[in-house]
Amino acid sequence: MKSASLLKTGMTVSIALRFSKQKGFTLLNVLLSLTVYMFIAGTAATIFQLFLSPGVKKNEIRPEEWTITAEQMQKECKEAVAVKVADNGQALEMTNSSGDAVRYEPYQALIRKRVNSKGHVPMLQHVKRVTFRLQDHQVIVEAISLNGTQYRAAFPVYHSS
Repeated sequence: MKSASLLKTGMTVSIALRFSKQKGFTLLNVLLSLTVYMFIAGTAATIFQLFLSPGVKKNEIRPEEWTITAEQMQKECKEAVAVKVADNGQALEMTNSSGDAVRYEPYQALIRKRVNSKGHVPMLQHVKRVTFRLQDHQVIVEAISLNGTQYRAAFPVYHSS
C-alpha cells in the first residue's frame, strides 16, 4: 500500500513539475494588460471624435454654445417678472422673482451674464456684435461672430417693463 501512495504522489509531483515549467500570464500580467487596453480603448473614442468631427473655425461661435446661451436666456425670461432692453439694444435686463437683476451684455469678444451688477459669467465667445430687441412680446437676440456669421434667436416674454 505504501508503494501505491508513493506512486500516486510521484505522479502528482511529475504532473505539477510539467505545468510549472510552462510559461504563461500571471495575474499581475493580466491586470497590467487589461489596464493598458482600457486606457487605449477609452482614449481612442476621443481621438477619433477629435479627428473626424467637423472643425469649428477659430473665431466662430460654436453651435452648442449658441444653443445653450439662447436656452438660458429663454429660461431666465420665462421666470422673470420684468424684462427690458437697455443701452440702445446692447443689453438685456431682467428682474427675477427674488428681486435679483440679471443682465446679459457684451464684454470684449463675448456675451457675459451678471447678477446684481456683480460677477462675470461668460455665456458666448467670439462675438463681434450683439443686439437685443423687444418686439411683439418676444425677445430677439442677434449675434454676429468674429468671422461675420449671423445668429438669431427669438423667444416669448410673459412680463415686460
